[in-house]
Amino acid sequence: MGKKQRDDKKRAAARRAARQKAPKPSKVTWPVAAKLVKDYTDNELRAVAMHPVVTGLGCRPRVVSDEDWVVSAERVAVQEYADLTEFFVDFIRLLKSTAHLWVGYIENAKLGEYPPSRTSEKIPLPTSAFPGERGADARKWNAAMVEAVVFNPIYAGVPPFPPMIAMHRWAETIAVQVGNCGLRQALVNMLHALKITYGFPGGPAPLQPFGYNLGELPGEGGEEDAGEEWKDA
Repeated sequence: MGKKQRDDKKRAAARRAARQKAPKPSKVTWPVAAKLVKDYTDNELRAVAMHPVVTGLGCRPRVVSDEDWVVSAERVAVQEYADLTEFFVDFIRLLKSTAHLWVGYIENAKLGEYPPSRTSEKIPLPTSAFPGERGADARKWNAAMVEAVVFNPIYAGVPPFPPMIAMHRWAETIAVQVGNCGLRQALVNMLHALKITYGFPGGPAPLQPFGYNLGELPGEGGEEDAGEEWKDA
């Protein structure tokens, strides 16, 4: 066995060992609706700061600008997590555990005004593209279309989509991508993928993600009950 084969074998063994390690406890817990913000635990504050639903997702209205959410989630990832993989694992856990609160598309909902941005940080545009968007190729796959799949959290099993990749493996993949594009760009691409996949009030209908054929997303709630609790979170 040559040196390259031995090195490859060691790396494969290391990857297997890493996958077999017990997952670390989650650092996020979504607060119950009746709980006052002043009584939130650190885990609950962290969850609110990194959940993208406040930007308008599924059946929930937008109360925070995309720019402010990106900066908020980035701050949590950098300051609260020593390992970005664990941040992305908790991101998936958060989406899964709260899916019953936001998954569902409301037809004919009013878009409403875009929330004023409170950050002066420069936020990039998505580098990913879905079919029909600028940057997508109608004839063949290109890099932007591949990124639209890679950065979409639904492939890790966010309801109603069954997982096509283990949650930890998806998180590891995104952590690697951060090394190529930067954390801020990764968050922008993830948010873009979620909004295209689930829709948002007043926006276009959700787009069926590549690899799935589940029909329409189930409707949940309605415009009249579309999440007052999110405004205070």
